[in-house]
Amino acid sequence: MATVSRPSSLAARKMRIAISPRLRAINFFMRIRLACGNFRPIRSVTGFARVFPMHKSALLFPMAALLGLAGCDWTDPSQWGAMQRFREPFSRTEKLAGGGRVMLETFNGPIEIRGWDREEASVEAVKYASRQEVLDRMEVDVVADGGSLRVRVRQPENNCECGASLTVRVPRKVVLEEARTSNGAIVLESLEGSGKATTSNGKIQAWDLSGEWALRTSNGSVELDKAGGSVSARTSNGRVRVGGLRGRADVETTNGQIDAEIAEPQEGAPLVFRTSNGSISVKLNRWARNPLRIQTSNASITLALPEGVNADIRAATSNGRVTSDYEVTARDFGKNRLEGRLGGGGERIELTTSNGPIRIVRR
Repeated sequence: MATVSRPSSLAARKMRIAISPRLRAINFFMRIRLACGNFRPIRSVTGFARVFPMHKSALLFPMAALLGLAGCDWTDPSQWGAMQRFREPFSRTEKLAGGGRVMLETFNGPIEIRGWDREEASVEAVKYASRQEVLDRMEVDVVADGGSLRVRVRQPENNCECGASLTVRVPRKVVLEEARTSNGAIVLESLEGSGKATTSNGKIQAWDLSGEWALRTSNGSVELDKAGGSVSARTSNGRVRVGGLRGRADVETTNGQIDAEIAEPQEGAPLVFRTSNGSISVKLNRWARNPLRIQTSNASITLALPEGVNADIRAATSNGRVTSDYEVTARDFGKNRLEGRLGGGGERIELTTSNGPIRIVRR
């Protein structure tokens, strides 16, 4: 008679331990899907569990797939399902002189701040929650004295299934101490001065800025166009795109590509671009003796330079080639490395990657 072996209690326990985190993860993403509405289960939870290999990295693709099925844009509150069940608008207008200081803070929602030609600030907010009693306890605090404006949306409790969006108009010339949110996008437009924008799980978009700006997010892209001044942009797991920059740049991401056009670099100011597992493409429209550093891994680098560059250059990769449209007086060269002078030499250009080519091309 044939015998059927049964797993030992220890083996069964190990199997339950291995599967349990996957069930919890799947259940979490199913709850996300339910929050977004229109949920239609495709197969049972145990059916999903059976196809999971027993190692942690295998969670990444099913999780991403479930998020994709969810069809949720987490920077768009209108898609937050139950969290949008109860809503309440808020508006306020306050005097604010040009050059004033501004601080904005909310949570689980986007922030838009735009400049205009008025000596006043317009604040519009929309509060939303899954329960009326939670909505009633949410507060939008506005403090203004003519020279400063502070707006803060207070969270009534942790994990409240609630949030708020902010739409603010201010004089063009302001000091934005910080615009801060979480799980929401930030939009900046037509601002002169300096500022900082911080979010997580949301993108940052900025147009027509001047002055010094620091943009910070995670799990979201950064897009910047027509900026005059200095820009520091940081994200992770997201792309960075910079267009028409007139000033200094310090850009960093991980697991995302960088595309940058420097229209009018600040004379002698450093230009730094760093990522990993993503390509970098940088175009300089004018040479202004800028030290330039470009670094990535497992991806390509393309640097477009104008005529008349005088710089010391070093380019190195592994498992890739280094090519240049310009003549380089080489001190050291090979298939995957190049070190020497462009023109008469000068400021240092350093290009580094691995498992990808490096191209130096004419603009």
